Amino acid sequence: NHDLTEKYPLQRRSYGMMPPIEASTTFRNNLMHFVEVAKSRNIRILLASQPMHPNEKLFERCQGYKSYNDVVNYPLQNEFPAHHTHYNAIIEDVATKSGVLFLDSAKAVGQDYKYFIDTVHYSKIGIEKLAAIFSEFLIEENIIGSLSG
Repeated sequence: NHDLTEKYPLQRRSYGMMPPIEASTTFRNNLMHFVEVAKSRNIRILLASQPMHPNEKLFERCQGYKSYNDVVNYPLQNEFPAHHTHYNAIIEDVATKSGVLFLDSAKAVGQDYKYFIDTVHYSKIGIEKLAAIFSEFLIEENIIGSLSG
């Protein structure tokens, strides 16, 4: 991976502890549009937060090889987790205001290193943990029946 980060170096700049308002607004509007389209087609909706690990090496593993790194300015390492938390809060807010289901999978998974292969992608046991969290939630909400019975 070291060769890839040299080929596509990460560019960082400070945005402060909140992402740019345009990015937050676009994220919220896109998510609301997805919900509106699904509702218009009578699709039951579950929105969920995204677990992440704030480790810089994991971030480099996730983003270090992206060919578009020459046009992206990522937030500083100390800002990135706050931005991620902000976007997760938008997901929860959209779910609440839209009257759709919300699962705080970020809280349920936490930030244990063993669950991640990079900042936002999961190891085998991380995927198994997420699957268990989602299946339990879907059963509790009577979306699916118990798999054991």
